[in-house]
Amino acid sequence: MGRFVSTILIAAAFAYTLVIAFFVVFTVGFFGVRDVTDDLTGLTFFTVVALSPLAVWPYCLRRAAAWRRGEHPPF
Repeated sequence: MGRFVSTILIAAAFAYTLVIAFFVVFTVGFFGVRDVTDDLTGLTFFTVVALSPLAVWPYCLRRAAAWRRGEHPPF
């Protein structure tokens, strides 16, 4: 069960990264770089969303390692 859950966690992180990458490419392709960087609020939101996989991967990797060790972390 631990290996299955850890595999699901890694797959979820990978899928999340693909969705965010599609979002970034679509947004830049549709609106252009100039429109994305015009206002500070949009640029801040875009940057936070684009960098969010950097927070998701360590979380999923830690949880996957814990599941492989036999621990069952609540969050």
